Amino acid sequence: MPTVYYGNRNTPNQSYAYTDVSEAIHRSVEHLIAYGHRRIAFLGYSHPGTYRFEAYKKTLAKHNIPFNENYVKWTNIFYDGGVEGLEYFMNLDESPTAIICQNDPVAIGVLAAASKMGIKIPEQLSVIGGNNIIESQYTSPALTTFDFPVKDIADELCDIITRQIKTGDFSSITKRFVAPIIMRDSTAHAPKD
Repeated sequence: MPTVYYGNRNTPNQSYAYTDVSEAIHRSVEHLIAYGHRRIAFLGYSHPGTYRFEAYKKTLAKHNIPFNENYVKWTNIFYDGGVEGLEYFMNLDESPTAIICQNDPVAIGVLAAASKMGIKIPEQLSVIGGNNIIESQYTSPALTTFDFPVKDIADELCDIITRQIKTGDFSSITKRFVAPIIMRDSTAHAPKD
């Protein structure tokens, strides 16, 4: 029976398409570094060892930026996770100048908390989300994020399974998609100390 999957399965003899989120995190960190940020935090809802977190650490290392465990906060996947994360980061002796959030709801929570705390985004703090939910373009400022190319992925999965049905060739196919960064208004050059 022909079957296709979405997600990085690394399973032999199965066809799948996946979004390379590690690459999106890598490019997000590089974007911030290009803007002069060196105190870059990671606000996630997973645990150490996940591919997003590992991409964050590897990109810092590539640019000789020391990993600071104080710049990592594990939280939930909702808006209040962003609020909790920003409160934590702002209570550090040396707070970050940029935060990479694991998803847009967390990033939107950071933006809301920053507004209440009087922190100017992006002048004092840059924020990047992930997954480009519809609300991200309507935040103030509009959220820089990365996008999952859902339509392209769905089209590719349909093409793979259609080819399998028509040809009877069930050879495994792997298709990698890159999540483009959607540049909006929540990132800027690092503030001068």
